Amino acid sequence: MSVQRKDIAVVRSYLADETARIDQIKARSARPDGCGPEIVDVAPARGMVQRFQPREVVLTKAGNVRVTRAGHNGHDALRRGDAFDVMMEKARGRAGKEAPPLFTAGQISAGRDYAALYERCAAAGVKCSSIEALGGCGGQGSFIDALIRDSRRLASLDRAVGRDVVLSPRKAHAHSDRGRRVVCVLDLVQAVCVENLTISQTMNRFGWPRTPASVKAARTALCFALDRMQGYRD
Repeated sequence: MSVQRKDIAVVRSYLADETARIDQIKARSARPDGCGPEIVDVAPARGMVQRFQPREVVLTKAGNVRVTRAGHNGHDALRRGDAFDVMMEKARGRAGKEAPPLFTAGQISAGRDYAALYERCAAAGVKCSSIEALGGCGGQGSFIDALIRDSRRLASLDRAVGRDVVLSPRKAHAHSDRGRRVVCVLDLVQAVCVENLTISQTMNRFGWPRTPASVKAARTALCFALDRMQGYRD
């Protein structure tokens, strides 16, 4: 059985693409410069990571307050990369290093705080609507109090985010809009902040094409929602 040249070309193209894909995975999960040697150098299973510098506030012998590096042996640490990192990285790749940021530092912090709060409530294994009933239980006061505080905070943030519609199929274009589902602001916030989906991935989930207009509408709605989490008003 003879092997056609075009078959060889197809195999070579596939192998080249696969090699590039694997190299990209390794690069995204590699230990950044400045992090300690105790961190595994290349670990694809941990996914995308970002370097950060742990700091702590200490009181000097003179009674002054000073911020110092708190990493192990003075090294930087790693945190798991999220959808914000992916979107910012792609934006920089498209427009260069001088591209304006997609989100402010406050918006990103609000989104990550929401994700941590959501995960704490989910890890408790108790629905927010059921936590209030645990208030009278004995022996676990501090734990239950913390659960109640977290659930109330999460409910408050969800109300601030709201369920206003970001994208909605048009009845007049039912044929062309087939497969598209309504996207509300809370859907967008939870997809990006909790599930680590980019805006484009979220739109794909709801059946929407990634047109410039729809992407801009979704990003604008997400930014306003993150601002409301910080206490700002539209």
